[in-house]
Amino acid sequence: MDQAIINLMLWNTDASREDCASEANSMMDEFELMNPQCEGNCYQKVKSILQQAADTIKLKDQQIESKDRQIDNHMRTISTLSMKSLDIHKHYVENQMVEKCKEVSDLVSKYQDQLKESNALLKETTERLKSLETQKKEEESQFPDQTIAIEQVENQLTAKVKENEVLIQKYETQIKHLKDQIITLTQAPKEDNKDKESDYTKKLVWIPGLGPVPVTIENNFMGNNWMVICRNEETRGKIHLTIDIYLEHLYQLTKDFEQELCIRFDDKTRGPVHITEFSMYGKTDGYQVKTLVSPIFSNNLVIDRNIYDVVNRCFGSEPFTVMMRYKPKNSAEICSLDY
Repeated sequence: MDQAIINLMLWNTDASREDCASEANSMMDEFELMNPQCEGNCYQKVKSILQQAADTIKLKDQQIESKDRQIDNHMRTISTLSMKSLDIHKHYVENQMVEKCKEVSDLVSKYQDQLKESNALLKETTERLKSLETQKKEEESQFPDQTIAIEQVENQLTAKVKENEVLIQKYETQIKHLKDQIITLTQAPKEDNKDKESDYTKKLVWIPGLGPVPVTIENNFMGNNWMVICRNEETRGKIHLTIDIYLEHLYQLTKDFEQELCIRFDDKTRGPVHITEFSMYGKTDGYQVKTLVSPIFSNNLVIDRNIYDVVNRCFGSEPFTVMMRYKPKNSAEICSLDY
């Protein structure tokens, strides 16, 4: 009997979940098996215990079934919520995709419109360029001579600019030389002879095309306004020719007006030489003497020489001063003519 009770208890512990009627029937079958072994009131006690156990099992099974139903309900709720969540997420993603697609579509449409405008503008510009090129070719074909003339004028202007640049450099050199001469004249030592000092004055003479040139003027010998052009001077026992007015300057002063010359010797016992007419050629002819009216100079002495060569050739061995002035037409002009 004890073994039967133990079997019932083990069965109750290990049995799988079945409906309440199956459990009760099984227990009663077991009870009937152990009935013949019971003695006294054991049967009633065991039956009461087994009945309580069966009721407990039924209650337990009911609780388990209730829990299973709750779990099933929770699972169904979770499944429903998951489906709803998936639907919501799906709708959200779809809405986002729709909005993004719309933005992209609007952006593409906008750039397509801008691209159309740019293409239209590019086409218009290209057509305009072609029109201008055609117009240029027509004008060039209509006025070829003018194009050549413009090129010739440009070449002439370029050549003239270069020529002027050369002249400017030349004049700058001359101006520098004149400045050096002025400095030399202003710093030259005074002569010991005060009477000789009073006979000469320094001044600047404006020469057309060359600018100011410093000169020495003699006013107390055979009238006034004599310009010193060269001197034969003695220095340390040697006589040398000093040129005060360069040949180009001399030519510019004499080319438009008649001139006269006077040669005064340092030897007071010797009278001056008066040249009543003097003129000369320009640079292209080597500044040769053109006219020299004086009984002292022969044609053979004058030909193919400038005035400085002539006087040096005749009087190179003695000190002298050669002066020049405008040739007066009468005595009244002697004092009025000035450089």
